[in-house]
Amino acid sequence: MLDLCVLVCGAGSIGQRHITNLKALGVRVIAWRTRKDKISELAEKLKIPVFADLNKALDACDAVIIATETHRHVDIAQKAADKKKHLFIEKPISHNLQNLEKLYQISSTNKLVIEVGCMLRMSSTLSQLKEFIDTQKYGSVLTYRAVMGQSLDTWRPGSDYRTSYSADSSRGGGALMDLIHQIDLVQYLFGQIASVYCFNQTIGPLEINAETLSSLTLQSKNGVSGQVQVDMISPIYRGNIEVVTTDALLMWDIQTNVLSIDKTGIDKIVISPGSEFQRNDFFLSHMRHFISRIHDKNKPEVVSFQDGVSALNVALTAYKSNQEGRRLPISFIKW
Repeated sequence: MLDLCVLVCGAGSIGQRHITNLKALGVRVIAWRTRKDKISELAEKLKIPVFADLNKALDACDAVIIATETHRHVDIAQKAADKKKHLFIEKPISHNLQNLEKLYQISSTNKLVIEVGCMLRMSSTLSQLKEFIDTQKYGSVLTYRAVMGQSLDTWRPGSDYRTSYSADSSRGGGALMDLIHQIDLVQYLFGQIASVYCFNQTIGPLEINAETLSSLTLQSKNGVSGQVQVDMISPIYRGNIEVVTTDALLMWDIQTNVLSIDKTGIDKIVISPGSEFQRNDFFLSHMRHFISRIHDKNKPEVVSFQDGVSALNVALTAYKSNQEGRRLPISFIKW
């Protein structure tokens, strides 16, 4: 790998995953953590330098992974972009649209590489599903259903979910924001979303200040409509995308990364990623691609800055739809 130094901001479960993956890729890694009392513990655990001063950490690196609480993403990203550091920003890109255009302009001026961490796009079987949709191999799309959910108290073993940003909508938490993957995937597969009707609920036993269940009806600019449901209350993990076409039922399972095609009167076709597949493969592949783009800036992004902003805008419009109790059009943001 390149002689790069990558700074990871945030030392939660996703931050530590990125650190481990970067080390596996042969990249020099440093970290920044706000809790000074935990710096020595993190440095010892992961065997990397850990900074308490963000500016000093930024001066010591070539690229930055932002894996902090969602509401802090843009502030850190702006400081990094000002110092001409390449950016990998975890999803969602932010909790609102403030200062995103400014960040985009700074990044463009400084010719920075940016990726947004919607790592499910790295799936080869998902790519095949998109190819089938685009080529209409199994007919045209009639509708779809995308679901994802798991009880929040099982997400990060060993930590109190009630103190996490995921449990607080003011910090970018809640089912809709935290599981924004599904909105991103719908736009990836079916095109830009033009309108949304959303119904949010805070139900179940969890003690959180955010929605635990979000149900959306979406319509894309091309006229295709479907449903997305995300939750933080399911007792077991669930996640799949079901696509109904004129000729078949296509199903992509997120956990197993298996794509199946079921046609009436014909044996089901199953496309598997192989027996060695692990969920971390998504994260590792995305990080490898990000690092490779720093070396070769002609390589296209997997999930662009604009993709991240677009998914966030859909989610924000969905919140407004829930508040107003009606279907709303989604404005197109392009800088």
